[in-house]
Amino acid sequence: MEPATSRGFVYLGSSRICHLVVLIVRSEQTVGEEKKKKRRRPNVCFSEMSSNSHSSFCSTAEETDEDEETTSEPFKVQPFDTLLSSTSRYLIMEFTGEGSFGQVARALNLIISQEVALKILKTESESEREIRMLEALSVLDPVKHSVVHFCEKFHDRGHTCLVFEKLDMDLLGLFKQQQWEPLTPNEIRPITHQLLTALVALKSLGVVHADLKPDNIMLVNHLTEPYRVKLIDFGLSFMVSEEDTAPEVSLGLPVSQAIDVWGLGCVLLFLYLVQHPFSTTCEYQEMKGIVDMLGQPADDLLHAGYFTQRFFRENQFWHDPEWWMKTPVEYQRTTGLEPEESTSPVRLLDDLLTLYPWMQGSTELGDTRAFVSLLKCLLHTDSEMRISPERALTHPFLTMVHLSHQTDGLYFKDTVDKMRIVGLDDSYDYLYSDEEDFIDISVTPRSTDTGSEVEDESGHERHPDSETEEESGDEENSATPGSTDTGSEVEDEEEESATPNTTAASDDFCSATGELTRHVIKRGTQNKQQLLQARFTHTSYQELTQRRKVAQLGLDGVRRTDWHDYDAIRRDAARVGDGEQGKPFPLSDTEQVDQAYRENGFNIYVSDRISLNRSVPDIRHAACRQKLYAEKLPNTSVIIPFHNEGWSSLLRTVHSIFNRSPPQLIAEVILVDDFSDKEHLKVALEEYMVRMPKVRILRTKKREGLIRTRLLGAAAAKGEVITFLDSHCEANVNWLPPLLDRIAQNRKTIVCPMIDVIDHDNFGYETQAGDAMRGAFDWEMYYKRIPIPTELQKHDHSEPFE
Repeated sequence: MEPATSRGFVYLGSSRICHLVVLIVRSEQTVGEEKKKKRRRPNVCFSEMSSNSHSSFCSTAEETDEDEETTSEPFKVQPFDTLLSSTSRYLIMEFTGEGSFGQVARALNLIISQEVALKILKTESESEREIRMLEALSVLDPVKHSVVHFCEKFHDRGHTCLVFEKLDMDLLGLFKQQQWEPLTPNEIRPITHQLLTALVALKSLGVVHADLKPDNIMLVNHLTEPYRVKLIDFGLSFMVSEEDTAPEVSLGLPVSQAIDVWGLGCVLLFLYLVQHPFSTTCEYQEMKGIVDMLGQPADDLLHAGYFTQRFFRENQFWHDPEWWMKTPVEYQRTTGLEPEESTSPVRLLDDLLTLYPWMQGSTELGDTRAFVSLLKCLLHTDSEMRISPERALTHPFLTMVHLSHQTDGLYFKDTVDKMRIVGLDDSYDYLYSDEEDFIDISVTPRSTDTGSEVEDESGHERHPDSETEEESGDEENSATPGSTDTGSEVEDEEEESATPNTTAASDDFCSATGELTRHVIKRGTQNKQQLLQARFTHTSYQELTQRRKVAQLGLDGVRRTDWHDYDAIRRDAARVGDGEQGKPFPLSDTEQVDQAYRENGFNIYVSDRISLNRSVPDIRHAACRQKLYAEKLPNTSVIIPFHNEGWSSLLRTVHSIFNRSPPQLIAEVILVDDFSDKEHLKVALEEYMVRMPKVRILRTKKREGLIRTRLLGAAAAKGEVITFLDSHCEANVNWLPPLLDRIAQNRKTIVCPMIDVIDHDNFGYETQAGDAMRGAFDWEMYYKRIPIPTELQKHDHSEPFE
C-alpha cells in the first residue's frame, strides 16, 4: 500500500534516485573596515608586573601602523589555497580580517562541504595561550553556553591553524548593516542574557575572557535567529583588553572575573549609544569619563592602586576626599603626554532615560529604567561590589517582572518574541512556578532618613526587620494601610498600576548591602493566568505549540499522539539561502557543472553547495497534518546501500533521517558500501560517522548489486522493522510515524511513502500534482506517477490505499 499521509522521500527528476537538498549558510563574518586609531596597550600579566610595564596608549595612528609594518612577517597562505589537516581539507575562500596574530579566513571544508572560520596564526607562540583556553572550554556546550565551537587545530605551511564554526557577523557588522541605529532595550535583553550565561560558564572553569568588546561578540545567523550571539576570541584570556578597561586594570589593582562584568556593561552601553562610553584612545580621558559618569573610586582602592598616581594626586588638605583627579595640565606634566579631546553623549547613566524621544512611552521608559539599573550594577567602580554574572541573571531587566502589568501590549509581545531565542519557557518557569510565586525581585530598600523605619516601594512604611508577607505566616496581620484584603492574599492597591515604579527596586537591587531579598507577592490566580495566557496568544508561538503532546484514546483502544517535532518545523521554516524551502539553485560556471554531471548522473556541483540540512516545503494534504498515530510504535533499522555515492548527497540522506525522525523510532542506520573505490567513502566516511553513534558502516568484498547489498544490511539489522532507502534521498516532515503505524496494526504490511521530485540539475523541489496518484517505475526503471484506479480511491485522501 502507499499511504498518502507520509510524503517521506523526494526523488531527483530524471534519475532513479531519491534526494533532498540542503543549505550552506553563505553569510560572511563581518570585520571592522576601519582601523582604530590608537596605539596598542601591551598585554600585561599582573602577577609579574614591573614598575615600568604600564605604557600609555595616547598616541597617533601613524605610530601604530609603522610598528605593525616593521614587525610583520611574510604570510604564506593565499586565497584559493588548500590547507590540510589530518582529517580535512580546507579551501581558502577569502580573508575576512587580520591582526598582529595573523589572519582570519572564510574556508570550505571539502570533506563535508561546510563553511568554517579559519584563524591562521603567524607563529606557534601566538597560539599557545589560546589553544590552552579552547581546550579548557571544550567541556562547555557551544549552544547552551553561547561560546564559539572550536573544531580542531593543525599545522600546515609553517602556520598554526585554528578551525571554528562559521558565524554570521560581529556586533559592529550589525550596526553597519542597520545604518548605525542603536538597539532598544528589547533587543539588548537577549544579548545580555546569553553573554551572562557565557560568563557564568567561564567562571565555573576559572576562566577570565578579558577582552569583552563588540568585535568579539558574533551573531550566529541574524536572519534566521535574530540576536543569538556567541563569545569568540580567547587569545587574551587573563590578559588586558585594549578597550573599555576596568578601573582596577588602569589603577594596577588585582584583577578577577569582575573585569568581564565591567566589559559586558561597556558593551551594553555601546549597543544603546552606538559608541564607546569611555575613550578608547587616551587613558586619561578614559579614567576621567569613568569618574564623571560613575564617580571616583573609593579612597581605599586608590591607596592600593599601583598606577593611581598616574591619574590622581593626594589631597594635601585635611578634608575628604584623600585623592583628587589630576587636571589635563597636571597629567601632561607628569607623563609627558597630551590628553586628547573626548566627548560623550551622556554625562550620567540616568541621562539614558531621556536620550531617545521615541522611547518615552510608559512601558518603554519603565524598561529603560530597568536597563539603566542593570548598567549601574555592572559598572560599579569597585570590583568587589560589582554584580556577579549569576546574580545579574536574576535582575529585573532580565526576569522582566516590571513588564508583568503590560501583558496585553505590543511591547510585551515583542519582548516575549525576542527572548524566545534564549529559552522563554525557562524564564516563565522561574518566575511563575508552582513552588515559588515570585513576581518582584529586589533588595530591602535603604532608609530615606535616620529613623528606624524605611519606606517600601509602594510608599508604605515598615520596620526594616519586618518579614515579607509570605514569610510572616500571618497575612491578615501583616496588611498595611492602603491594602485590600482578598480573603487569602494581600495586594497593594498601587500594585495594579499600569506602569509600576521600578526605579527604586531596580536601583536597590545592586545596593552596597548586597543582600538580596525576594518579595513574594501572591498576585492571585487570575493575574497569573492572564500573564501566562499572553505567552500563548502570540500567533507564531501558538501555531507551533497548540498541538504539542496531544494524545487521544481511539475506539480500538489504541492511544494515539501527535508525533510532529514542532521545534524542528520552526527551524526549517526559518531557514533561508540557496536551495532552501526547495527553491532551485542558481546555476553558474557551466564547465564545472557539466563535468560534475557527467561523473555523477546528477549535478553534484550543486549538491555540494546546498546545506546538508536543507529545508523542503511541507506539501502534505491538509488532513495529513492533523492525524495522530499510535503512541507505541516499533523502531526501525534504516538500511542504505551505496556505490561510489557523492559525499554531500549521501550525508544529506543520513542527516535528513535524524533531523526529521523521532529519535526513539530510529534503532540504527546501516550504510552498506557495495565495493566503492572513491577515497571520500573510506576513512573520511568512517571518521565523519563517529559523531553519529547510531550509524554503522558495512562493506562488501566485491560488487554484489543492489538486492544482495540490501539483504546484507537486513541480515545485520537489529531493529523491529526494516526500512530501505536509496543513497540520495531525504525524508520530509513527519515521514516515519505514518509508515510504522500501519505496520503496528499489521506486522505483515509493506508500506511505501508518497515520492516527489527534485530536479536533477538545479535541485528545485517539484510537487507531484494530484492526490489520486500513485508511484510506479516504468520498464526503464524511471519513477513516475500514475492515476489510482477509481475503485481503489478513498473518500478521505489522507488514508492509505492498496
